[in-house]
Formats: sequence, structure tokens, C-alpha cells
Amino acid sequence: MKILIACEFSGIVRMRFLQRPLRSFLRSASDERPVIIFKVIVLEILDDGWDLMVAHPPCTHLAVSGARWFKDKRDDQEAALGFVRHLLNAPI
Repeated sequence: MKILIACEFSGIVRMRFLQRPLRSFLRSASDERPVIIFKVIVLEILDDGWDLMVAHPPCTHLAVSGARWFKDKRDDQEAALGFVRHLLNAPI
């Protein structure tokens, strides 16, 4: 199974998949496990034949907790929503 963990900073999800008894292609530097790390813009690898994607798009311009500033950052929000749309429409 070829799994893409996108936009994760903590590594928690990646490590949980590594604990599972399945062959995962994730983002890690370890040569001891079937794991690959890419430090690229995720949009560049969405078409690489993934079976599963777990994505954590940054919520800086999306979270309702920042609603009081929405009127001042419409362009940033539109860019963030466009990024999420790319992830949602990925052929995965």
C-alpha cells in the first residue's frame, strides 16, 4: 500500500502507520523500513499513484477560531482553500 502523509509536522501519524503490519511508503529518512521521505511541494507528487492520503493542510487561514480577522485576509484564505481543493481532487 502506497500511503502519502501530507503536510504533517509532528510525525505522529507517520509513526502510527509504521507500527502497522503493512508496507507503507511514507516520508521518513530510515533505510531500515520501507519508507521514503520527500521534501517537496505536495502538489508536485499528488499524481504519483498513491493508494491513500492523510493530509493536514495548514489551518492558519482556514480555522474559524480566527474568524474575527477573516475580512482582512481574503486573499490568503482563497489561496488556502485552493490548496485544500487540490488535495480533495487528487486522484487518490
